Amino acid sequence: MSETFIRIRDLHKTYRPQAGPVEVLKGVSMEIVHGKSVAITGPSGSGKSTLLSLIAGLQKPDKGHIEIAGKDLEEMSSEEVEKFRALKIGIVFQDHYLLMQCTALENVLLPTLPFSIDPEEALKRASELLEKVGLANRADHFPSQLSGGEQHRVAIARALINRPALLLADEPTGRLEPSMGKEIVKLLTDNRDYTLISVTHANYVAKAMDVSYKLENGELALAKA
Repeated sequence: MSETFIRIRDLHKTYRPQAGPVEVLKGVSMEIVHGKSVAITGPSGSGKSTLLSLIAGLQKPDKGHIEIAGKDLEEMSSEEVEKFRALKIGIVFQDHYLLMQCTALENVLLPTLPFSIDPEEALKRASELLEKVGLANRADHFPSQLSGGEQHRVAIARALINRPALLLADEPTGRLEPSMGKEIVKLLTDNRDYTLISVTHANYVAKAMDVSYKLENGELALAKA
């Protein structure tokens, strides 16, 4: 029997701006088997990025539980969540959050610094990842010398450097040309030993995943084929 890696139960999240409360998630529940790839689609503002942020432990739900690899995030301290995220989760944000004073290679290497990883092995893996995302010849370039799409590919390589058990990707192809986007999707979905959750507006990304959900009006449901 396949093992459930992520279990989300009755997740609620409401934002309270000056204009009045906005209920983004209304009792979202989902289970994901380890090693599967999942797309979350839905209109802009439907809460897709919020759901990803909650799974990453970057925000807390108002109600509900998120369990990853048997660990309930709600039962962990902030420090424990931060350590768990660094060890188990890779994140590709819509905004790249690259350090402008570091080269592409140095940005990819950054997540390895808190851990006792052999520097030569880390350098080798970072170089291989940059090659896989088509940036082997841009390793010594700074973010300001890269296009938006190239910066996005650096961010993807950075998210993979520590061999995460869970990869969360918020619009991983949003700033890429379709041809490069399809190559990145292939990279993310082929020969992987992690669970993948991708928020996307792109139909070809959703189709490449094992299962696709739609988030709308705060509720999550399997997307129609």
